[in-house]
Amino acid sequence: MGLKCDKTWIAVTCLLLTDTSLANEISPKIYSLSIAPNTLEIVLKKFSLTTQTIFTIDEKLIENKQSPGVYGDYSIPQALSYILTDTGLRAYQDQSGLYLLMASKKLEITDQDIITLDVLQVEANQEDYFTAKSVTSTDKKDIERFQPRDTSEIFNAMPGVHTAQSRQEPGVSINIRGLQDFGRVNAMVDGARQNFQRSGHGSNGSVYIDPNMLSIVNVEKGPASGVGGASVVGGVVNFKTLDVSDLIKSNETFGGRATVSSGTNGYDFIGHVATAGRLGESAAMVFAYSDKSLGDYEKGANGGNSSQSGESYWHGTSQFTGQEQRSILFKAQWTPVEKHQVKFTYLSFYAEFEEGSDTLEVGGLKNTDTLSSDTYSLAYQWLPDHDLFNVASRLYYVQTSNDQFRFETQETDLYGEFDVHYETETFGGSLENTSFWEWKDDSSFLSLNYGVEFYQDWTSPSAEQLTAGEGRASWFSGPTPEGERLVVSGFTQSQWSHDSGIDVSLGLRYDYFNLEGEGEIFVGAIDNPPGVRPTTTELYTNFHLARHQGYFLSQLHIAYQPIESLQLYLQVAEGVRPPAITESLMWGLHVGNTFPFFPNPSLKAEESKNFNIGFNVNIDRILSDSDTFHSKISWYENQLMHFIVQANVMGPAATDSRSLSAAFVNLLDDVTFNGTEWQMEYQWLPFIAKATWTHTRVGLGEGGYDPFPLGSLVGFPPSTFGEPNGGGLLYNLPPKYKGSLSLGLEFLENHLNIGGRLRFEDNDGRGGGSYENAVDWEVYDAWVTFDSFNDKKYRLNFSVDNLTDENYAELTGLSYWIAPGRTYKMSAKIKF
Repeated sequence: MGLKCDKTWIAVTCLLLTDTSLANEISPKIYSLSIAPNTLEIVLKKFSLTTQTIFTIDEKLIENKQSPGVYGDYSIPQALSYILTDTGLRAYQDQSGLYLLMASKKLEITDQDIITLDVLQVEANQEDYFTAKSVTSTDKKDIERFQPRDTSEIFNAMPGVHTAQSRQEPGVSINIRGLQDFGRVNAMVDGARQNFQRSGHGSNGSVYIDPNMLSIVNVEKGPASGVGGASVVGGVVNFKTLDVSDLIKSNETFGGRATVSSGTNGYDFIGHVATAGRLGESAAMVFAYSDKSLGDYEKGANGGNSSQSGESYWHGTSQFTGQEQRSILFKAQWTPVEKHQVKFTYLSFYAEFEEGSDTLEVGGLKNTDTLSSDTYSLAYQWLPDHDLFNVASRLYYVQTSNDQFRFETQETDLYGEFDVHYETETFGGSLENTSFWEWKDDSSFLSLNYGVEFYQDWTSPSAEQLTAGEGRASWFSGPTPEGERLVVSGFTQSQWSHDSGIDVSLGLRYDYFNLEGEGEIFVGAIDNPPGVRPTTTELYTNFHLARHQGYFLSQLHIAYQPIESLQLYLQVAEGVRPPAITESLMWGLHVGNTFPFFPNPSLKAEESKNFNIGFNVNIDRILSDSDTFHSKISWYENQLMHFIVQANVMGPAATDSRSLSAAFVNLLDDVTFNGTEWQMEYQWLPFIAKATWTHTRVGLGEGGYDPFPLGSLVGFPPSTFGEPNGGGLLYNLPPKYKGSLSLGLEFLENHLNIGGRLRFEDNDGRGGGSYENAVDWEVYDAWVTFDSFNDKKYRLNFSVDNLTDENYAELTGLSYWIAPGRTYKMSAKIKF
């Protein structure tokens, strides 16, 4: 199918967006670009390779033209505007979504100006399907469609990605291919690590962010080679917040949006407003505010364990699930002089909520919480006129604190009331450069990315007992210990790309960590005189820890595109995760003096060997001239040595194993995670289908470990702890099978969208005991979206979660909290 272009235009190439809805959306796909100034021909070729599109260029039309290149996160139209600076060309987008490059002086199009030229179409499709790695993402369009109650819901349809989230608090811990917590997965907000630590009956390592503040969420699975890959064995998740391009078009100086949402089943109110403005050509700003109010929700009434009588844990109201949240986002971008750009980002999250030991309709309140998380980030980019320099740097500071007021919880043997404070501070940064070398025959080029990144965490817990009782401050300050950890990483990655479709990448990284802290080791207890509270006095001895170590890691990545519609890739990568502050320094007693926690200062770092093979399929015009099919399939195996879990151990003064104690230990056998992931999208307007499927297998070996992490003062007495297949390991398994299927229809030139989604988990008995029925489930969702005909300035969105009111729980959910039942939602949005 030929394209029509003005015979007087200086036509270089044309881009056709097959999904016209993407062309009309304010926030299309965003690409991370680093292309140095060069001839326009070379810059366009590098842009093609980076965005996985195909260009054919008439050299006669662009000869002697120079381009300033482009560096940063941009959509295709934005990137082209930078690439074409001072070339006399501009990009024009017609109403069908077609992009044409033309002389900038040609501002009007008439039928008399149009002739047909033999110019190749270039399609801007979903980036995941053109990336030769195991990546997946979700954008603002999908986030808004389902109006998520909490952050974990935006990962519902991602293959290989799971979440652990207590529905009593707003934080989410991300699980990639069975790995989560303590930095195994690096979760970032605009490149700033979120490393908050708080111990409890659940995950350790939560992210706090309002989905309304997000533009796109990118997930890279497995060890990463560049910035963000330090001390990672599971993967990298980057939450990208709203930017100027998400709120106003390239020719606008001010605009924004306002959204109001409400619904049933505790989905009470969400209000959101976001604005953006450009101050001339050198500066831009973004401001956004969100307010969310959630109430206690009703659990599903059908299937699962809803038929069980007695305890209302399985049905009825899920107490302590109400929350109040507020978020603020501010961004300022400035180009003080040409080729230099500075961007400042501030994101604030605040929440008030309650937590209890169960979800029963009756029962005492356990504690009230206030949580605040503030992220500050300053980024700088320098783009000199040289292929050897594309410099990017970032500094960030993140402070997350959680204040708890813990009520009295016993009628006898009173614990007392407590004020508890948890706080994690993270200061980090990165500096990197990318260099390019072009072969003389233009058939291939070499890129080299190299740099350094670092981050340092400080944890600062405290607890104050307000009333007399059997409680101890060490119940709270010990299991989330005070300490600091520094990680410094230097990396380099070279990539050779050839026109034949071959890409080869070699990476090398050196990770160094330093860990320091102190605490107390429990050695016993003595009874106090009658009438004295508390009734016992615990005996401790002090300890201090200071250790450091370094590791060299390598990575190989090969991709090959034998035909236009098929791309194969292979990745072999090493990763390392040093022990975290909590894992090494944990001490004190479990709440209620149930059992002691012991530190393990000699923990070995987890070492990962990751193998990944997959392929992308992208086919156009299967059944018609307008349909498209995209598919991504991956198989992986991740083998970890010295895997760290919490287990039953012997204290240094213990004489038998009848008393329970716990510490983090290294497993003696390697732990293996392997599985298959698949995602697909087919579009033949007005019909759209999307599907994902994940199969995860976990091999924990025989589960043996050393039960004496601190040695023994009494001669290493016999113990059943640590024996192979002895049990007692505290590990949260991922779902065995997870999948989703979405079907949608677009009408009235994409002004009306309707659709439904099936999502499921099949755990093949992994829930165990009474939870087995609750964690094997199928849930149906539906949506209807209507955009006004006046340039889509107004939108109404209706959705239903859990249409059949299923009683279910995600396997990775904290203590298998039962999910919300049927929930109706409605939102209204206006763009201005």
